[in-house]
Amino acid sequence: MRVIMWIGLLVLAASTAATAQRLKPPLGGQVRVNLTSAHSLSGELLAVDQDSLWLLEPQGPASLPLSDVSGVRVDRGGMGPGTAIAWSLMAGLISGFALQSACASVSDGCGNVLPATLGVWVLIGGLSAVSLESTRYKTLAPESDSLRAHARFPQGLPAGVARDSLAHR
Repeated sequence: MRVIMWIGLLVLAASTAATAQRLKPPLGGQVRVNLTSAHSLSGELLAVDQDSLWLLEPQGPASLPLSDVSGVRVDRGGMGPGTAIAWSLMAGLISGFALQSACASVSDGCGNVLPATLGVWVLIGGLSAVSLESTRYKTLAPESDSLRAHARFPQGLPAGVARDSLAHR
């Protein structure tokens, strides 16, 4: 029993060390900024100052006056609805085949086990997909202090930062 515990602890320590080596520097959230001129810009949220919002677009950093911003949609990341449905289909097929094989080894007439199991998993995945879609994005006001929490520099753009140093990573 102790050997199993030590092996488990070693596996846990090794996986933690591997995760620590893959850590990336903190980045701002991916946002879509809706402007009052009826178009929008997308990119990484760098900072929110008293009068401007800094956004890192593919072309480079851009400063937007807060008076021109009508709202900011923050992508909070995580699993999307398509991924939830794909995982539920995979889990439904694997567990359905396993249950049907187990049932067929002891009894006849197990033909409806796979469709029933798959149906339950697809129902769960569909409900999860609807929930994930509604919680993945959050729309915030440009003056909101909670918007700063999603920026790479929550206290504002540091003085003397070179624009070239803010490249995509």
